[in-house]
Amino acid sequence: MMSKEEMQRRWSLTRAVMREDGLDWIVCTLGHPFGYAKWLAGRVGLAGTLVAFPVKGDLILATHGDAVHHRPYDSEGVRHIATCAQPNLLANTHAAALIDQIRDCAPKRIGFVGLGYLSAATYATFLKLLPDVDFVDATDSLAAIKAVKSDEELVHMRAAAALHDQAVELVRANVRPGLAPKQIIEVVRSFMCTQGSASQTFMAGSAPPGQPCKYAGPQDRVMEKGDQFAMLIECSDSEGYYSEAMPTLCIGEIPAPLARAHADVLEIQSTLVSMLRPGIQVSELLRVNDEFMVRKGYPPEQRLLGHAQGLDLVERPAATPSGENLVIQKDMVFSVHPTVHAEQAWGFPVNLSFLITNGKAEPMLKTSNTIFVV
Repeated sequence: MMSKEEMQRRWSLTRAVMREDGLDWIVCTLGHPFGYAKWLAGRVGLAGTLVAFPVKGDLILATHGDAVHHRPYDSEGVRHIATCAQPNLLANTHAAALIDQIRDCAPKRIGFVGLGYLSAATYATFLKLLPDVDFVDATDSLAAIKAVKSDEELVHMRAAAALHDQAVELVRANVRPGLAPKQIIEVVRSFMCTQGSASQTFMAGSAPPGQPCKYAGPQDRVMEKGDQFAMLIECSDSEGYYSEAMPTLCIGEIPAPLARAHADVLEIQSTLVSMLRPGIQVSELLRVNDEFMVRKGYPPEQRLLGHAQGLDLVERPAATPSGENLVIQKDMVFSVHPTVHAEQAWGFPVNLSFLITNGKAEPMLKTSNTIFVV
């Protein structure tokens, strides 16, 4: 659990931007996976969690329950409301439980935060029951604050990175002929759970030489001597702070196409990491990456080149072709994961997460950025 001082820091920063933006309340929910709700409340609940945060007074947390069953319990600066609502029921949002308390404050302007995760039912309920309120998207203001990590948050980010260093070593110790990638996933999952990880995502796959090895699978292919193995590990520490790693292994010699793809992806990742400094627009990262990829004969980025991370695996700012208006700032942790797609091999970096400083960005993991041979 985060300290009282850390929560007060977040609330103070949030209220400052609320006053600047003329907001009386902000409303948010969970994200990818914990989101703004966990960042503001310091806790989460079940089934469509909602957080209503006032410019003055206690935060309201509305959930289907909390740790167990339905009994609400308050915590420092947090009033908890438990309702029977779930997204798949007739009562499909907790919003109605918040309306009376928000209305009593005679709000003029309310900001929704993280509209992509806020349900249509919640949005419609607020608009219907508070018809005289001006509703706005306040995501940009809070996203910029949430992405910059405090010293206390960085303790958890480093703990998450250390878990990934250990996970890579586990992968190296367990990949061998006769096993399928899904069995390696279960080894790492068991380790993460015993270490108290709050959330985990894994993908893994294998392929023979001469074929691209994709971390998205197949997971059930039994590995043989000479095979390639790739895995994506995205897990949090016990408080919910994320890191990630993407190891590539070979059972025997490294095929030449894979060696070339890996060398190229490390070259462009090194260039991109050297650009990570306060004030840079992530569109610059995309431009440099795409120019490199096209020059080398690879396709440009079509999805997600990199992103901040914390209580969400993917936070803003995000380097995506769809655009981004937030800039890199000091004390963000930023994941940089270019991918080389060649006909016979795909190349991934191993170490993905970097701490933004006033100087050179610092890798969060200690694992070597290499192809491992087992």
